[in-house]
Amino acid sequence: MIKNTPNSNIKPFQSKRIVSHHVEKINASPEQVFPLLCPVQEYKWIDGWQCEMVHSDSGAVENNCVFKEEKTSPILFDLDFPTHWIVSLYDPEKYRIQFVLLMGTMAIAKVDVEIQGLGGQPSSIAWTFMITSLSEEANRSINETTKRKAKLLLSILAQSLKHYCETGELLRLNGVNMTRMGLSMSSIGMLKSHLNRLGSERQ
Repeated sequence: MIKNTPNSNIKPFQSKRIVSHHVEKINASPEQVFPLLCPVQEYKWIDGWQCEMVHSDSGAVENNCVFKEEKTSPILFDLDFPTHWIVSLYDPEKYRIQFVLLMGTMAIAKVDVEIQGLGGQPSSIAWTFMITSLSEEANRSINETTKRKAKLLLSILAQSLKHYCETGELLRLNGVNMTRMGLSMSSIGMLKSHLNRLGSERQ
């Protein structure tokens, strides 16, 4: 019998992992909020949202739904490649959804979202974003700056969802609104720089 033995000359790869959290209170019930966590519905509340549905039997969010978009990876890694999202858990009864994100050969990520009623109308929505590197190149890119970017993305998503649920209007990601979110000028500048660069490369 031939056994596979590790090559002592090859250094085993050790990935890096970062985790970011965000919790937002929304003056809307879980029944109102949860259906908006869908790539089709997100056009209503995410400014500049664009995605391509890869697979969905219903045409909307469902378990094992797959879609892709082209903004997450450039913001996190400053590299222009799409992110594929797979719905790995879809539980509308408990208001829970989980996505697995494939970011090229750089990283694999998981986004968990859970909504809890607070009694009456308000809800609490908790987001967790876990990113795991897949290569040495990714290890060099994943650091505290990446963690801050992930936290920034969660904050923008949560506050955009809150604004839409409470006003019925799309929150435009301009300087005034991002300042009202409590974002620092450096964070606003970083986000604008990434999005502007991505837009110019698409032209």
